[in-house]
Amino acid sequence: MHNPSKMHYGAAKRVLSDWSGSEEDMKSTSGYAFSFGSGAFSWALVKQHSVALSTAEAEYVSAAEATSQAIWLRFVLEDFGEE
Repeated sequence: MHNPSKMHYGAAKRVLSDWSGSEEDMKSTSGYAFSFGSGAFSWALVKQHSVALSTAEAEYVSAAEATSQAIWLRFVLEDFGEE
């Protein structure tokens, strides 16, 4: 928690990006975490809304969701005077 390395981020990526992890509906699980300074302030781990046909598609959907959240967080931080 206090000094994460690239190995830790790699392990988190494997946990947060799971292609067809649910055997019931074959939907992927995606997640993201945003840090500011020394700590994470926004994170999510959610089941995707659609069924991905490949790992690349599952990662694309996950990246799109994270990008959408990043854009929204950027506007919120600008309201607080942070860039």
